[in-house]
Amino acid sequence: MGGWPDAIGEDIVLTWKFLSNNWKVYFEPLAVAFTEVPVVLKYFYRQRSRWARGMIEALKV
Repeated sequence: MGGWPDAIGEDIVLTWKFLSNNWKVYFEPLAVAFTEVPVVLKYFYRQRSRWARGMIEALKV
């Protein structure tokens, strides 16, 4: 797919690239992932803003 994209939301950009090339993307119900949630509201806001920017950036690609 040309390597890992240089984007904030790189996982969604890469997934959409797979789909646009007719590759299959599967859901793995047994996968385990962790997200660290900031306990300080200021840092929580920054995290959510970064995620929102990542989604917007992915939509532009």
